[in-house]
Amino acid sequence: MGEKINGTFSLLPLCAVVDERVFCVHGGIPRYHGGEDVRLSMLSDPIFPRFYGIQIGPDDTQHTRQYKQLAFELLWNDPADDEEGLDEYGFGPNNKRGPNINSFGLAAIHTFLSQNNLQFIIRAHEVKQEGLRVCKSAQVITVFTSSQYCGGDNGSAAVYIGDGKLRFISHDTGADPIFPLPTIFDVVTELMLMNKGPSEYTMAFSYLTPRRVY
Repeated sequence: MGEKINGTFSLLPLCAVVDERVFCVHGGIPRYHGGEDVRLSMLSDPIFPRFYGIQIGPDDTQHTRQYKQLAFELLWNDPADDEEGLDEYGFGPNNKRGPNINSFGLAAIHTFLSQNNLQFIIRAHEVKQEGLRVCKSAQVITVFTSSQYCGGDNGSAAVYIGDGKLRFISHDTGADPIFPLPTIFDVVTELMLMNKGPSEYTMAFSYLTPRRVY
């Protein structure tokens, strides 16, 4: 059964670019070492292999190692909690996750978005109490879709992209009768909030206006 599940995952995309402005991925952006930025071009390479696992093996070729490392970082990297300890490109160690996993800060985000003509990064991978968190100058949005994860009391969220807007719906499983909107939304510009009830709300904000899947 495990092999069949891995076989299914090997057929799924690692990430997607929606409406040419929004980069969607599970974990985060892969590390950049300077020079020509080939991260997205590697993903669109027709010889990019299908992986049944991203662990680098002793018999892997150099090209396979590069592809696996790229996939690994897309699945595991996280936004940095702060900007300290990052290198000149905005990357640093991710002590929460372990070795060979990176955190990325504002410099890394700016380079990735500007060089690929993107505006937002939407990702998951981290539990957020409200199911949603906007960070890094409102350029990175974490959307966590599983409420009460591992027996916890976290909420969940979802995102809809269309009509030049990002629309988010968040559900708080343990909301008070009057549900306070989290302060994380204060950093978002062009923001519209519509109260939907004590434990649900939606938000939408405009982005500059087809869809690429890697």
